[in-house]
Amino acid sequence: MLQNQLVLNYNRMRRNNLFCVFFFCTCLITIHTNGQLNVFGSAGLIIQPGAEVILQGNLSGTTNVGGSGKISLNGAVAQNVSMNDFAIPNLEINNTQNINLTSNLRIQNSLNFVNGKVIAGNYDLTLSDIATSSGIGTGKFIETNNTGQVFKELSGNVISFEIPVGVSTVYRPVFLTTNATAFSGAKVGVKALAVSNPNKPPGSTDYLNAYWPITRTGITGTVTAIGRYADPTDIAGTEVNLRGFFYNGTTQWSVINGTNDAELNRVGAPVTGTGGSLYGMSTDQTLSLNLKLYLQGYYINGGMMKPVLMNQGVHAQLTETDTIVVELHHQTTHALIDAKKALLLTNGTVSATFIQPAGSYFIAIRHRNALQTWTATPVACTASTPLYNFSTAANKVFADNQVQVAAGVWAFFTGDLNQDEFIDPFDFVSFDTDSQSGVNGIYVPTDFNGDGFVDPFDFQVFDGNSQNGVSSIHP
Repeated sequence: MLQNQLVLNYNRMRRNNLFCVFFFCTCLITIHTNGQLNVFGSAGLIIQPGAEVILQGNLSGTTNVGGSGKISLNGAVAQNVSMNDFAIPNLEINNTQNINLTSNLRIQNSLNFVNGKVIAGNYDLTLSDIATSSGIGTGKFIETNNTGQVFKELSGNVISFEIPVGVSTVYRPVFLTTNATAFSGAKVGVKALAVSNPNKPPGSTDYLNAYWPITRTGITGTVTAIGRYADPTDIAGTEVNLRGFFYNGTTQWSVINGTNDAELNRVGAPVTGTGGSLYGMSTDQTLSLNLKLYLQGYYINGGMMKPVLMNQGVHAQLTETDTIVVELHHQTTHALIDAKKALLLTNGTVSATFIQPAGSYFIAIRHRNALQTWTATPVACTASTPLYNFSTAANKVFADNQVQVAAGVWAFFTGDLNQDEFIDPFDFVSFDTDSQSGVNGIYVPTDFNGDGFVDPFDFQVFDGNSQNGVSSIHP
């Protein structure tokens, strides 16, 4: 029946191992082996359409498995897969004792679950941009129980693509939707963890005992993740009070565009930056601030600032200027209540979410080379605070302490390098050093105008403020 040769090289010293150098056929064929299958060599293993290799031992490889046939892992004890980041076209899991990854694995076309789980451990399982998964559900998924993630490669937008992750016997998948304009080596990584997020506010009463660490790479545009939790196992408090949050991994919780579907047991939120964690908790203690402000040195014209992070070699986004710190201060004692790092866009907009009760707070802004600047008066902050625009008038800040950069446009003073709240000769020392050294293309505060170079053009911004003795003014 075979129209081409099947060559199998057996190890005479270890009969339980099957070393496949080349396998090519044009008919339907099923190969059973109880031993280990090792795929190596330039030819590797090619499984033609309709052909199947049923394996009850371990699988290892140092090259991709070719063809479009299937490998079925069908052991009676736990099996190990060590493909060293090489691909299998179609893999079927049919082992109630589970499959352990002992190196990274890539699936080219399909991953099907009949019985059992893939336990990732410290290794990653990657689904190619065309790969799908099926048969997933209770006790049939990829368990991300350590540092390993499940990655989905992307070459175009997807709608509700299901990432099959879970913990123990509980299936907790993530559904990805993208609205992007460019993909370059793009992929999204997902894990599921069956514990409450360790960064949740201490006072939270309604939250999930599960969360999903997520990473994103090479995507220009929006990535939205929706996680499905177990009801009632994962719920602490009242389910209807939950809302999707995204935590950026350092300081910032965001509830912007967060969702909750209690009927389907799902919470969702946009995945920002390079990633963080998707989580569900209540918004009872959440303040979302939407602000608009400009930094003097970075301002160009037409209500825009330079893409400083790109110019200084940090990010490649034309819409991003720099990070700032947004602070909440008590309206009467002026004590610092909370602070969040946030991304200031080139159009002057910035958003920050605080886990604090609604109320009136002074809002203060800190930046690495600008004067600390406060709102003129306390601002009524709620879960959806109206836009506070610093830039429309000098009196939008305390003591009118802003500089006019264009008709009807005001900005925060640039030049406080040592952050002592004064722009003076003490700030000049570090600027002079970097200027003399020709520093460029790196993230430094001495680049006052944000063009990526520390040179005499920056001095013009600093000198006027220093000569005028500009300093921070706040309660």
